[in-house]
Amino acid sequence: WNSLDEDTKSKSALAVHPFDHGCNGNGQPINFENGNIYTEFENFSVRWLNSIQGKCEAPFEKGKVTYYKLFDNKWCCDDFNTTEQYQKTGLGNGVASYQYNPNNPATFKGGLSTNFGGNAWQDAPNSRSDIITLYTDSFKQDTFVKGKMRAKLKVKSNCEDTCFYIRISLCKSEGDYGLRDDINQISNFSFDYVPSEEIEMDFSFDEHAFVIKKGEKLRIDISSSTFPHYVRHTNNKGLFSEQTTFKTATNYIVLDDSFIELPIE
Repeated sequence: WNSLDEDTKSKSALAVHPFDHGCNGNGQPINFENGNIYTEFENFSVRWLNSIQGKCEAPFEKGKVTYYKLFDNKWCCDDFNTTEQYQKTGLGNGVASYQYNPNNPATFKGGLSTNFGGNAWQDAPNSRSDIITLYTDSFKQDTFVKGKMRAKLKVKSNCEDTCFYIRISLCKSEGDYGLRDDINQISNFSFDYVPSEEIEMDFSFDEHAFVIKKGEKLRIDISSSTFPHYVRHTNNKGLFSEQTTFKTATNYIVLDDSFIELPIE
């Protein structure tokens, strides 16, 4: 959507519903009220084609994004412009470490926005020794997060290359609800990385629109794998398709210099 030229965008519309490809909430961890796009915008595909022929009004406003605001449970329509107001939240103090063995990768429930499986209630925190689970403080007021969440990790490893994975979830009374994730490797930020040096890695998450209620927290899981959603990094430097061996990495996160940033509307 953001890559469309203005003329094309003015003739188009983007609609984002809160469920998986079924679009109706059946089998989802939360069946959001009035979230079924087929019910709320009845027969929208035919109506869109008819609107092009001038037979009726378009079901969605052209040039705009129509989206469901999670946990405020309502549909919104606007430009979905990127905000300049970000709320920075640190990840704690000290250094956290774990061993990542590609032959025994971590797994997480739900594919979120970049893989199949949709959203899911997450496993218990720190469910494995190679998963670091962190929490923000409780939010002091209802907070509308709209746009691309970001994160920065200061890390180091005993290998010339490895990867780090972040998953952000919203802590509800029923459990921790997966929101977004991202993965990246050291060589994308420091091609000639020297083991045990500290470097900063940036992470970016697909756009979202959700409300954090007063008293709720965000959960941040950090690991180096989420199998089978992403290919397992071998902890060797170089093109993945050319790797014939793997090794175990000891990876570190400097929490004092690591944080997430939330786009606040």
